[in-house]
Amino acid sequence: MSEDHSPRNTILFVEDDAEIGSLFFHVLVEETPYEVVLATHPLEALSIVKDPTPVLFILNYQLPVMDGLHLCDQLHRHRGLEDIPTLMISATLPEQKELDRRGIIALEKPVDLDTFLATVHTLIEQ
Repeated sequence: MSEDHSPRNTILFVEDDAEIGSLFFHVLVEETPYEVVLATHPLEALSIVKDPTPVLFILNYQLPVMDGLHLCDQLHRHRGLEDIPTLMISATLPEQKELDRRGIIALEKPVDLDTFLATVHTLIEQ
């Protein structure tokens, strides 16, 4: 992870599976201009979320302690983070109505990397 995190180009990625987290981390770092902060636990994500303020949350749905929906809710409760777009990736996704209610875009694993990168770009540019 880079030490120089610009508030305009940082992605917070939360994935508890080390292998999957490493894969997506490297894809994002190598294929995008964004800095990536990888958290492996929801509580870690909550403790680092504002340093720096991210432009996108990428969350796994199945996480320890709380699922990705609850983590999304907690992240968006932070002042200044209410409108940060969220991408959820998981082999098992929550009901579509729960995603829609929160404005979450979801991709089901296994994720095509081109689709993943295009979705990341679209969410950040909107």
